[in-house]
Amino acid sequence: MQQRTQELEAEKQISETANQAKTEFLSYISHELRTPLASIISFSRILQQTFGTLNPKQQQYTEIIQSSGQYLLELINDLLDLSKIEANQEELALEIVSIEEVCQTVLSLVREQANARQLQLHCAIEPNLSVCMADKRCLKQILLNLLANAVSYTQDGSVTVRVTQSATAIDFAVIDTGIGISPSDQDLLFQPFQQVGSRDRSSGTGLGLALSRRLARLHGGESPANLR
Repeated sequence: MQQRTQELEAEKQISETANQAKTEFLSYISHELRTPLASIISFSRILQQTFGTLNPKQQQYTEIIQSSGQYLLELINDLLDLSKIEANQEELALEIVSIEEVCQTVLSLVREQANARQLQLHCAIEPNLSVCMADKRCLKQILLNLLANAVSYTQDGSVTVRVTQSATAIDFAVIDTGIGISPSDQDLLFQPFQQVGSRDRSSGTGLGLALSRRLARLHGGESPANLR
């Protein structure tokens, strides 16, 4: 028994060392990749804004450059965040957060996309709720990932951010009038690089919901069991 315990301890140490090396590598490489990507995104915007009226083909090409660069940047950031959580290096910066402010901020970030799809955005906060204790950046990231998915998969109707008080916690929910998620797909939903449904796969990294679940768990929360 003692020998087996020592073997398990050795395996655990090897695993922790590998995770540490992976995190350090991703941190280094992400910095090296983000610098040129930021330039690509910035100069594509400059092309659109300062070089007069672009013809349709030029406009299409600059939009592809910008959207592709933004996609890669989001992928790098999500990979780094997931790696930090797996290596137990993600630390929450807890503070008193205005619930209304956070909800309105994330809604504003998806409003243009929602308008383009003719979707109504709503915010429903229980009257007695004004603040919560959370990592503000992480809370925004969780809600934004959920909202982006809700808007992308909802054909018509509305998307709502609802905040309620339960016996033990303040619950944040994103509710939409979309088609829902089949039980067979629910097990895949929060796995990295998995996408379900009919949304264009090029429009997301497949990491957002996996990252949201892990950030929620860091707060002592959990994703809902019922996703329909």
